[in-house]
Amino acid sequence: MRWLRRAAAPPRHHASSADPVAAALAEAAAAGPLTPRFDDLDPALDELLGWFSVTANTTLDEFDTLVSFADEIHIYCDPVEDGLEEALAEQPGIAEVFAEDREVVYLATRLHLADVVAAVIRAVVDVNRHPRPTPALAGEVTDAQVVEVADAVAPLITASGFTRRDDGRYFHRDCGEGVVQVLFVFRGLGALTDGTSLHDKIEVHYGVCVPEAQRWPMPDDPARVPPAYATLSSSTYTSPDPTAVAEALQTTVLSWLEGTAGRGALAAWAAGDPERIFPPAKRPLLARLFTEWGHATAARVILDHLDRDWPSMARDPDALAARHALDQG
Repeated sequence: MRWLRRAAAPPRHHASSADPVAAALAEAAAAGPLTPRFDDLDPALDELLGWFSVTANTTLDEFDTLVSFADEIHIYCDPVEDGLEEALAEQPGIAEVFAEDREVVYLATRLHLADVVAAVIRAVVDVNRHPRPTPALAGEVTDAQVVEVADAVAPLITASGFTRRDDGRYFHRDCGEGVVQVLFVFRGLGALTDGTSLHDKIEVHYGVCVPEAQRWPMPDDPARVPPAYATLSSSTYTSPDPTAVAEALQTTVLSWLEGTAGRGALAAWAAGDPERIFPPAKRPLLARLFTEWGHATAARVILDHLDRDWPSMARDPDALAARHALDQG
C-alpha cells in the first residue's frame, strides 16, 4: 500500500521589522482617536490586542491562518456590516480571506504571524474610522424590516420584564446584583458554516452580562450595557415573519434567558449541564464566581466536569482558585 503525503506548506516570511505590531499601533495612534460605536464606551487602541488572536491553521487547505475575534471586537467595528473582510483582503501579503462568521476569519497568507496581527490592527482601525457597508443582496432583510419585526414582538419581550431601548432593536433586563441580560434583533449577515446564507434571515442575539467577568466596569445604567459585554450569549435565526420570530422567542430565547436571570438562576442552569457554558473557556471563571457567590454545588459540578473532560482547563488559575476556596470552606 502506498501512502501519499500532503505537501508541506511553504515557510512563512520573516517578520517585516523588529516589532510590526508596535509599528501598526503607533501608526493608528498617530492618526487620532478611534470612533466610538456605543454611548459611554470609547474604544481603546491599547486594548485592541486583547480582543483577537492570530494562529496558524491546518484545518483548511486553502487557508493557513486563523483570526479569532472576541465579542468585544464590536466595540471597534462590526466585522460583517462594516466590511472588515474587504479591509483584510486589501492588506499587503494577504492573498485571500474567508469569513466563516463575525468572529472567525481564515486568511491565505505567508506573512509572519506578527505581521498578520499588524494587518488585523490596521484593518480594524480602518473600518472603525471608515465603515464600508456591504451592498444589499437580493432578498436581503432591510433595517426597516428589522424595526417592523421588533415592533411586532416587543410586547412578548417586554412581558418577560425586558425594557426596550430608544433605538427599537435593543432590549435589556436588570436581574439584580449587577447582572444584566441583553437581547438584540437585527438582520442576518454572512453565512453558516454549511454555506446557508443568512441575508434573508432575522437574527436574535441574546446573552447575560456578569459584572465580575468584565475587563471594563459595566455602565451604571443597565440600558447602556452593550451586547458585546455578554459573558455568555447565543443567537437564533428565523425568517423575517414576525410569527416565526415570536415562536423562536417562546421556544428558545426566553427560556434561555429565564435560566440565566441572576446569580442563583445562572448557577442552577450551569450545574444542570456545564456543557451549556459556551465558550468552554468561561467554565473556570464561572466556577470561581459561583464559589465567591456561595453556590458551592454549581462550582463543584463544573470543576468535576473540567477534571473529567477538560483536564488542561482544570489547571486554569480560576479553576484552581475555586478549588482552593472550596477546600478551605
